[in-house]
Amino acid sequence: MPYRLRRLSVALANAAVPIVRSTREWYAAQPDFFSYYGGKFTKTVFPDFSGPLEEALRAYIGTDDPQDVRFVLETMRAYSGEPFLHPVAKDVIASLPADDSLVEFAELVLQPTGVTSGEFGFVNRLKQLRAAIVLWSDDDREPVKAFAARYGGQLENEIRSEQRRSEERAALHRLEYERAAPEAPAADERPAA
Repeated sequence: MPYRLRRLSVALANAAVPIVRSTREWYAAQPDFFSYYGGKFTKTVFPDFSGPLEEALRAYIGTDDPQDVRFVLETMRAYSGEPFLHPVAKDVIASLPADDSLVEFAELVLQPTGVTSGEFGFVNRLKQLRAAIVLWSDDDREPVKAFAARYGGQLENEIRSEQRRSEERAALHRLEYERAAPEAPAADERPAA
């Protein structure tokens, strides 16, 4: 699967409904491998998770088939936890019972998985996610509010743990650097010019 479809993606951009219908059939045929080809294909055609794609996916939320919601989440998984997934994720959460295993899968889909930089890059991404999830508490739907409270708490714990781990790694790197750096000769030991 190519990473970009250049001209073809422009032609396919207005075909969200038939593309989603086709990828749903792919998912039904091989659900275990869908994120590797179906999700990636969808992301290649719709790199920004555009409005037409959102609407086409929403048609599969709240149906009688639990595999429809899993298909939506597997498609979203290809987008590495980007914030633009949140409106559809809230709709998914609102459509599920609180104890449904797909709620946990939605947490996985929301986790940032892209490239981060710096010693605290992942911590910062988690903080951004938590800040966004806390805002879900203002949603009118009770399942979304409950999810925000529970998942926000989990993220807080994960942030503390990752912060501690990042600080330990940074301290270890500094220590290794200091041990590896040759000591500079004292002023009286320097050769005369």
